[in-house]
Amino acid sequence: MDVQIERNVISTNVIGTGVYLVVGGADPALHRYATGNRITGVEISENRISIGRTRPPGFGQWHLDVGGGIVLLGGVNFSRDGRIRDVRIAKNEIKVKFEAVHGGIKVTGGMGPTARGNRVTCVRLSANHVSGTRPAVSVRSNIDAKTNYASLGGC
Repeated sequence: MDVQIERNVISTNVIGTGVYLVVGGADPALHRYATGNRITGVEISENRISIGRTRPPGFGQWHLDVGGGIVLLGGVNFSRDGRIRDVRIAKNEIKVKFEAVHGGIKVTGGMGPTARGNRVTCVRLSANHVSGTRPAVSVRSNIDAKTNYASLGGC
């Protein structure tokens, strides 16, 4: 693995994200898309992550969609053809104190109406412990988006 995120202690009192990999998104005011961005070869292991229950200022659905211990997001608004691939997530201890977050580990292809063709693949999970939310792992191709893809495995 080219990048290792390991043996960290991450704790927050608010609904948020512990480890957050997002490959692309752009400012609509620039009238440009983030295209063809890549994240590959990442290992996220042996971290202790605790996510709180306090609602941050401006709390909304976005906080629930991206809140969690470990979040992989292929692209957000104004992103095209972003890729997250070859990620190993192992031996992490994740505690979520706000059940509505719906997932301690989240894998999402794309989020937002202008996110298109983004992909998260070849994600391998092993020996993680998630408490305080169901499901422990959430895999969604699209959140308010179309034509994105997300999956576990597939290497």
